[in-house]
Amino acid sequence: MNNDILAPKMSTQIEDITPKIEELKKLAGDDFSQEPVGEKEQMKFVLTAQEVNSAVQKMVQQGFQFGTEVEKVDESGNSTGETVELPIQSIDELSALQARMNDVNEKLPKKKQWISLITKFRLKNIQVRSLTTIT
Repeated sequence: MNNDILAPKMSTQIEDITPKIEELKKLAGDDFSQEPVGEKEQMKFVLTAQEVNSAVQKMVQQGFQFGTEVEKVDESGNSTGETVELPIQSIDELSALQARMNDVNEKLPKKKQWISLITKFRLKNIQVRSLTTIT
């Protein structure tokens, strides 16, 4: 059975989100202890952090262990002999990212918080539907 049908290879997922994690660290420091300056950077941080958080949580659900190197594989599923490692090394570091994401989101204007919230739901593949009441 090809596990890539259900989810991309773990190494591919890591390679996909690594540049985003590096961007987040530039905006908020290596330990996510700093707040991005300026509304544009704050919005970018929150949206990117939501995407990374969602991706890392999915990886953990698939069995990913923080701090481990993951073997890279080619399209056929054969090892390339190389490894990749997620730039977020622990659950504590992910928690720090989540906390900073929430702190920064709270400082955004209410309208932009809603944009952020809707984006978060889209990332989780949840469709927002409007409900009408029948009187």
